[in-house]
Amino acid sequence: MNLIDNAYDAVNGVGDGKILLKVKTYENELWLGVSDNGKGISPKEQVEIWKAGFSTKSHPGMGLAFVRQVAEGHGASVEIDSKLGHGTIIWIKLAEGSVSI
Repeated sequence: MNLIDNAYDAVNGVGDGKILLKVKTYENELWLGVSDNGKGISPKEQVEIWKAGFSTKSHPGMGLAFVRQVAEGHGASVEIDSKLGHGTIIWIKLAEGSVSI
């Protein structure tokens, strides 16, 4: 939910704002992604957003730190691909065997 909430904030006020949930497999991984076409995140902020207490909004700044902690606790990794003015996608990458369906 943290990733969807952040995507919503990014597209809020964007005329053609879109949030997409993505799922794909790559080699031996399952990738879960949340994508938006919002304002994007600067390269400097892409480093900072994972730190507890960092926020670009009036939030406590715990959301993405929590997402990463939970993902890593389940053997997953979290990656970001963002370009200013074009949007962001955050992938949670789960290794084969780390999830059961």
